[in-house]
Amino acid sequence: RAPLALHATVEVPAAGQPWETVTRDISAGGARIARAGHDDEQSDRLSVTLSSAAAGLTIEAQADVVRRSQRDLSLRFTQISDGDVALLTQITVAYYRLAR
Repeated sequence: RAPLALHATVEVPAAGQPWETVTRDISAGGARIARAGHDDEQSDRLSVTLSSAAAGLTIEAQADVVRRSQRDLSLRFTQISDGDVALLTQITVAYYRLAR
């Protein structure tokens, strides 16, 4: 996991109102996002769009909530394109190479 803050638009698939938040960390398998006090945070399955205007990237995924804390939701991606998995892997590896 890389502790990077990406913009995140989150919603319950085909049912909820989207809300905005940020990631606390990301990996190819999931993300941890900041809670925003939205009612739909209690759902077990979410649609997530991660984006960075500066980097010109958009990543879309379906995710299961695997852990809730007072501050965060931990997500495991259940549907994500192979290209987006590769991109998240590259971002994570690049972060740790630059952090040395």
